[in-house]
Amino acid sequence: MSRVQLVVFEMDGQEFGIDARLINGILRAKRCNIQKVPSMPKEIEGRISLRGNVIYGYNLRYKLNLENTPIKEESKIIIASTNDMPIGCIVDEIKDIVYFDDEEIERPICLETGGETQYIDGIGRVGERRIFILDFDRLLVEAERETSTQQLA
Repeated sequence: MSRVQLVVFEMDGQEFGIDARLINGILRAKRCNIQKVPSMPKEIEGRISLRGNVIYGYNLRYKLNLENTPIKEESKIIIASTNDMPIGCIVDEIKDIVYFDDEEIERPICLETGGETQYIDGIGRVGERRIFILDFDRLLVEAERETSTQQLA
């Protein structure tokens, strides 16, 4: 039996969880100077400089098929890495840290080949709350591919 620690964030009143081991830091979005980059996909809000590294700010609202809204005062940037490339994911608000044992996580019965469900690895429940657990590696790998393609063009 293994136990997973999740950082829970909110987007449009829904809660999503990311494995805490994947996260390198959390920043306040309004305090970051997000620079727009021409010719980037709409999912990329821009880039920030953090400790000498360029990090692209990836708007999760597009991947999760949520209405795009302006960055708010409570918005955060979750910094995570895949293949040694840091990526920032902009979320509405960090809500909680929760723990689940593997048997407490409901696995999705079927996943669509497209849309936001391809990133959902499971569903955890805390009382009446439903937390959609994201397969952040899959989401980051796709984000990395998109960003690398744009950099080469």
